[in-house]
Amino acid sequence: MKDKLGTVICNSSPIIGLASLGLLHLLWELFDQVIVTEAVYAEVTKQGRNRIGKDELGLSIKEGYIKIYAIKDELFINRFIGRLHRGELEVMVAARELNAQYLLLDDKAARVLAETMLLEPTGLIGVLRLAKLTGKIVSLKDCLDQLIQNNYRISKSLYYKVLNEVGEI
Repeated sequence: MKDKLGTVICNSSPIIGLASLGLLHLLWELFDQVIVTEAVYAEVTKQGRNRIGKDELGLSIKEGYIKIYAIKDELFINRFIGRLHRGELEVMVAARELNAQYLLLDDKAARVLAETMLLEPTGLIGVLRLAKLTGKIVSLKDCLDQLIQNNYRISKSLYYKVLNEVGEI
């Protein structure tokens, strides 16, 4: 892949998952611009001293690989808060406000709402699949197995489907 994919807005779960694998760098290797919202930043960095991803996200921002964005549409947030977390809602708002091509959300309810907004969400597994297809990781299976060991929920059907798609089954 010679060109990167444009702007991606990330929720906390994909950041934490990639950090747990030591693969957060895949975001800026695959995308032109990587953005987290203020709520996502707070969720990853301020909740718990030893939170996975805290140091990695902080360093990535300090080094300029990831940028923090302050959303403007508080009305949308207020309308849906309670049904979804603030971070998920901010990711959708940021995607609309910045006309981002990609957004990373793992929560199913959040993805459904994003799709109703005509956004096309993907998640951590989608990023890992893309990394495998572009040769940035050697084994998708190893990554998925490590995520499962780290208590990341992956259905068996999705596990086998994505491994089949990349030729690892």
